[in-house]
Parts: sequence; C-alpha cells; structure tokens
Amino acid sequence: MRVGKLRWLASALLGCVPWIVPDNCSEWTDAMSAELTDIDSDSEAVKFALGCIWAAFVIAGQGDLDDLPGQGGPLQNITEGWRRNPRTIGLTCGLSSIALGIAYLTVAGAPFRYIVVNFFAAVIGVGCFVATNKGANRSRRMTPGVFFGLASFLLGATIFGVAADGASRWLRVGSMTLQPSLILVPAMVVAFSQRRSVIATVSIILVACALALQPDRAMAGVLAGGMIFLAVKVRDRLATAAAGFAMAGFGVALYRPDSLPAVPYVDRFLFTAFDLSWAAGCAVVLGAGLLMLPGLLMRTADHEALNAYRIHALVWLAIVAAAAIGSYPTPLVGYGGSAIVGYFLSLALLPTPLASAAFAGSAATNTKEDHREDNPPIDSVRGRLVAVCVGAFGIRTNHRLATRGS
Repeated sequence: MRVGKLRWLASALLGCVPWIVPDNCSEWTDAMSAELTDIDSDSEAVKFALGCIWAAFVIAGQGDLDDLPGQGGPLQNITEGWRRNPRTIGLTCGLSSIALGIAYLTVAGAPFRYIVVNFFAAVIGVGCFVATNKGANRSRRMTPGVFFGLASFLLGATIFGVAADGASRWLRVGSMTLQPSLILVPAMVVAFSQRRSVIATVSIILVACALALQPDRAMAGVLAGGMIFLAVKVRDRLATAAAGFAMAGFGVALYRPDSLPAVPYVDRFLFTAFDLSWAAGCAVVLGAGLLMLPGLLMRTADHEALNAYRIHALVWLAIVAAAAIGSYPTPLVGYGGSAIVGYFLSLALLPTPLASAAFAGSAATNTKEDHREDNPPIDSVRGRLVAVCVGAFGIRTNHRLATRGS
C-alpha cells in the first residue's frame, strides 16, 4: 500500500470518531484531528487513528453508565456498559468482523477497490446506526407505512432490477451493484418482532413473494426461520400468518432453479479460506461468528426485547449458514456492501432494554411512593388494637344476629 493510501486511511478512520462519541466531545475530536496533522509518519498516523477509534468506543461504553450511581474502575464501567447495552457489543463485533474481512481480502490478493467498498459501506452502516441511536424516537420501531414502503421497494427491485442467470436480486447504482434483500430483510424481521400490525403482516407477505420470485433461497430461508421462531414465541395470529406465507415463499424459492456460479471473494470461501492459510481461515470464521454475539449475550426480563435479539442472532446465523453451503454472499468478511449496511441497520432497530427497564422500575418506585404518601403506614401496635376492636365488634354482631334468629 502506498504512503498516500495510509494517510487517507488514517484520515478516514478519524472521521468516524464523531459518529461514535457523544455530541459533547466535539473539542476532543477537534484536538485529535489537529494531532493527526502533526504526525509525519503515515504508519504512525494509522496507529494513532486506530487508538482514537478504540478510545471513542471506551467513551461510548462509559456513556451508558452516566446515570448510574457507584461506578467502578474504567474497565469495569466499559464492560458493564456493554453488558447493559448489547447494541454496543454488536457495533464492536460488526466493525471487528469487517476488519477481519479486510485482512483476509488483503492476504488473498483481492482488488483494492473491494477493500474501499467495504470500508465506505461500514461508514454508511455506522452512520445509520448512530443516527438511529441519537434520534428522538427511542423505541426504534418501524411504522406500518415504512414497512409497506420497504416491501413495495423490494418487490419493485425484483421486477425491474438487474437479472443474471435467471435470478433478479440486484439494483445497479452507478458502478455499484446492491442486493436490496440483504439490506432490508434482516431489519424488517427484527422490526416485525417488536411491532406487528395488519399492514406490517401484509408487508412481510409481499417480501416473501418477492424473494420467491427472485428467487433467493438464502433470504427466503432467513425470512421463514425468523417468522417461525417469532410465531412459536409470541403465539399470535399475525405472526402465525406471516410464518405461513414465509414458509410458502421459501418452498417456492427452493423449487425454482438457482444455478448462479460462485463469485471470488464473495461466495463459498468460508471454509476454503483455510487453503490459503490457517490464519486467514480463522479470521474468516471468527468474523462470521461475531455477528451472532449480541443476540447470544442478551439477558433481560423484557421478553419482547429478548425475542428481538434472539431473532437478530438467528437471522445472521442463517445468512452465514447459507453462505457456507451455497453460492451466497458471505456477510461482512467477504466483498459486498449490502450485507454490511444491512447488519448495522438491523442492529440499529434493536431495542435498548435497559432504558425501558429503568423507566419501568422508576415508574413502579414513584407509584409506591405516591401510594405511601396517600396511605401512610399504620403503627404496628395501633394496627393490632384496631384489628382486635373490629374482630370483637364482628363477633358481637354475629352473636346478636344468631340470638334474634333463635
């Protein structure tokens, strides 16, 4: 890699820092940019930029504990912040997976533009994540109109998109070719697990029809698996209907022929990477496995949030499994920006269970305090005397009624 590319990479990495840290750290990011310009060695500039990225994640992890009393050491705060907000873990896992994939592409001799595409896709994906995280709508739920719009767009892309070898899964944007199903389907499945309506269910049915028409066996299987898991967990009519149509669409996709050849650095290299070297193979497998980590580490009493995280892990496990057994894109570690943007978008739509749990806990505490103010506790001795008097009055009344009756 030439010197100019190293300096460009350092500047691009440092440009991601403002998207990660809170808004009140603008002076710190400006100081980092000034420090970068004073570094003469380009390799040292890249090391400095990577250190700034790590520091930004440290600050983001500590930010989750700002409102909690009794904080411990810095490392304990970071670990606790990540445990309480698994979406932060997902962001770290996603970026780590992309870094491992870039390392593999470099060792395997992939064209440099492949690395550039993955890098800028990561920037776009992180931008979607941070924009959603800093938005006013903390529920992160799709409205029915958005559901229907995305489903219609996916169906339109199937009908009017780019076709190859009998499959129509792609859209061409300039010199780039995107696969909309990899971007939208994981996010829609995660969103449907949190908010179900008639329009959202119709949208899922449209998505199942689009995937059957393409055909895209991998994403049709992902949709069917997510809907079946949700239907088993929530047991409502809308989820059951969505699961039925998703299974039907998967069946149609399996029936239709799909003979696309494998593309180098994109398909069928999850295990063949070991032929290059053990280090390359381990990097690819580890990068693919990191995608499921947020959903597997999630622990909460909020069943809706837990279902969303489990479905997120199941969706990306199914995508990785499809890439292992068929000619389908290997997410994040292989060349292709669609899966990268789709991963961060689905991650951004996951709920934050800590905030809802804390709000519920504070609401319950306030309710108890209001109840205590309106109904002060009775002294134990006084309460016993009242109970004895009420009991004696009741016995005497019963005795009089029994006497009159006899």
